[in-house]
Amino acid sequence: MCSSDLRRRILYRKVACTKHPEMKILIVEDEIPALENLKICITDADPTLTITGTTRSVAETINWLKSNGSPDLILMDIQLADGLCFHIFKEAEVRCPVIFTTAYDKYLMDAFEFNCIDYLLKPVDIVKLTNTLRKYKNLQNHFLNNYSTLLEYFNVPRKSKSRIVVKKGTEFLSIRLEDVAYFFTENKLVFLVDKQ
Repeated sequence: MCSSDLRRRILYRKVACTKHPEMKILIVEDEIPALENLKICITDADPTLTITGTTRSVAETINWLKSNGSPDLILMDIQLADGLCFHIFKEAEVRCPVIFTTAYDKYLMDAFEFNCIDYLLKPVDIVKLTNTLRKYKNLQNHFLNNYSTLLEYFNVPRKSKSRIVVKKGTEFLSIRLEDVAYFFTENKLVFLVDKQ
């Protein structure tokens, strides 16, 4: 099996295995009551979601991301005890979507520069969080389905072309590809030179 076929099979398996994965969530929140509220809302919104970690500061979040890698989704407060959460994105690679949760609307425009899929004002309620999680899952399914379709397209065996049709004067000729020496362009026209 050639390496590209192996790569396609591995990618196909990844897509097949991730259609309904367990979603792993990181919560970044420095206020205990807000953190507890988010945990309750997440569990109520979808009991299958897994909170893989909670952090309370910029520094702790950077360390968590460097140690654990990227979760599927982050719920992140903007103003943390040791600064604004935007510093996290400068120090650690964040590849997943982020739902920002804050008591202030003044950071709204800044948030959308950093993987933001929604901006929820505190106190976060179950209805708003459920709608945001639905939005996340819809986006995930959209891109996953398009990715699956693309993989299926490339996995279908295709017959390679053995001939090419060219125009010579007013007539069209069918030329075997093995008879082509090279192509060149001149004045926005493409020319074929055969081996003879």
